[in-house]
Amino acid sequence: MGQEDRKDQKMTKEPHPRIPLAKAITARRNRDNPEWFVIEVECPYCPQVHTHGWAGPGDDGGHRLAHCSTRWLEQASRGYNIVIPMGLKVPR
Repeated sequence: MGQEDRKDQKMTKEPHPRIPLAKAITARRNRDNPEWFVIEVECPYCPQVHTHGWAGPGDDGGHRLAHCSTRWLEQASRGYNIVIPMGLKVPR
């Protein structure tokens, strides 16, 4: 299967069990591109909140790299899977 074929396939696999989950806690419009959002997530590696771009409702968040400082970098290099909880307030 070529690279172009893979691009069109939708991922349907469950998240990897060793990749932790990061819950989205806020969503706001991206001021530079109001069609998109910025979400804040609770990092499973460090005590910080990290921000990521998000396409909006219907986007499951997916896998992202953690934005941790070097103290947590070795663990955080695996990244995390973002969870968009039901009831997350999304601006119109």
